[in-house]
Amino acid sequence: MYKLCHLSTKNISSLTFYLLNTTSTDNSAKENTLCNINAGINFALFGICTISLILTCWKFNSITVLNIRVRPTAISNILWIFYFSILGIRSMILGIAYIDNGHILEENTVIPKILFPTENVFKILEVLFLSWALEYQRKHRSRGFIQDELEQFNDRTDESSKSFRLSKKVLKTTYNIFTAQAVLCLASLAVFLLENKKDKIEYLYWTFHGCVWSLCISCIVLMFVIVLHRTIDEGPSILTKVFLFFGVVLTLPADIPLFIWKQCMFQGLLLPGPVCYITAQALLIIAVVVFMAVLMREFHRLKEEAQWNVIDQAESYYNITESM
Repeated sequence: MYKLCHLSTKNISSLTFYLLNTTSTDNSAKENTLCNINAGINFALFGICTISLILTCWKFNSITVLNIRVRPTAISNILWIFYFSILGIRSMILGIAYIDNGHILEENTVIPKILFPTENVFKILEVLFLSWALEYQRKHRSRGFIQDELEQFNDRTDESSKSFRLSKKVLKTTYNIFTAQAVLCLASLAVFLLENKKDKIEYLYWTFHGCVWSLCISCIVLMFVIVLHRTIDEGPSILTKVFLFFGVVLTLPADIPLFIWKQCMFQGLLLPGPVCYITAQALLIIAVVVFMAVLMREFHRLKEEAQWNVIDQAESYYNITESM
């Protein structure tokens, strides 16, 4: 049975969380196979994230109007770009950790000390940017482009009203809550890594994962808010909401650590914990593809209206300058 006290922060000899070790020493071939499969899945995820990142930057983050590239608020996908980047880097780190069944980690005391906190920092940032991207979707894409522009205009005209200030404060608070949760995750990770007493390591480990899971719960809540929001004529389609729902759900199994899959789930069944963990990692590939589908559908839904809006603004500016 795996013990958390093995992760003494002054003497980390291997990334036990990452390696698909079994309790029997006779299963080295099986261990190698599982580790190689997991390394392949993580490198495949890195490739999918890289492709998604390039496509988003190149085609789905701005529009061309009068030979000029512009990025209206509803079109911008900067947060998704950061999400794909962070998830890709994290998957590459995990792929390196798995690639040789951990031999390089067992022989080197420096690499594990770098990889373990680095991977977890990227995990926190991954969930944070996913929550920010979902909040951006809720704020700027719950309606049609023109409806969103009209609401922003009304907000500017009613800027002095008490209700406007309150709603704006609540909106800022929503982003601040996610940021505070991420900072709490980073702080708990730092305390866990700096702790030397073995009797406290397990408690601090669960505190750290509890903070991460609280951020995951925020993503789930946001997802339900978006999905259950009444669809207006020009808002996101039901199919887009279904895609978004499944995309978020597919990311959740990978948030469960390996040793929980190994020791607490599927005991005595045909699917051992490591296989379930590999499946959870593979689901992230599908999640990225689904998120890209959502991103592309929303871009094409808002693109034409955004182009005409930019043209109208350019014509208005031209008329004003002519009248002067």
